[in-house]
Amino acid sequence: FSMPSLVMQHAGDRHLCHDNANKNNPLTEYEIQYYLCHLLVALDALHGIGIMHRDVKPRNVIIQRHNNNNNKRLTLVDLGLADFYIHNKLYNVRVASRHYKAPELLVNYGYYGTPIDMWSVGCMLAGLLHHREPFFRGKDNLDMLEKIIQVLGVSDLLDFMTAYEIPVTTEIQHVLDKYQQQQQQQQYRHRRQQL
Repeated sequence: FSMPSLVMQHAGDRHLCHDNANKNNPLTEYEIQYYLCHLLVALDALHGIGIMHRDVKPRNVIIQRHNNNNNKRLTLVDLGLADFYIHNKLYNVRVASRHYKAPELLVNYGYYGTPIDMWSVGCMLAGLLHHREPFFRGKDNLDMLEKIIQVLGVSDLLDFMTAYEIPVTTEIQHVLDKYQQQQQQQQYRHRRQQL
């Protein structure tokens, strides 16, 4: 039995994030813009031929800050979860790494498309700008949904779930109720401070 292998050139020397190994040499603002632009170009090429990556995260974005020609280079790797996008096809929601999962995956909506890759890019951008990797740090899918709601609010999520007729499970309702209780407590504290 033999296993075919692909041998490719060295992709780069680090991942696209502010990780502990590179604290002494963080990415500059220009480099963040440069690499994110090239990541979007790579995803545009994939999406243009109908492929969803479905696992965009810093560990799958390899960068080379300097090579012999002093050119910066980005390589999007690990297409193991990639799939062709077909309109109205039901896909598995057990894709993407937890900290970069789009809300539609977290609410078990299987009719997703290429926007899940764009959500992951947004999570990476937030992590790079805030020097917090990952930006959303949930311990499971429901906790991830809660972390997202705490930052972005609940109205867009509810509009999305209503528009696509996604049922609100008891677990999701518990997350929504918890958020609303926190909001009410914050409003109460704010009113007391004004008195």
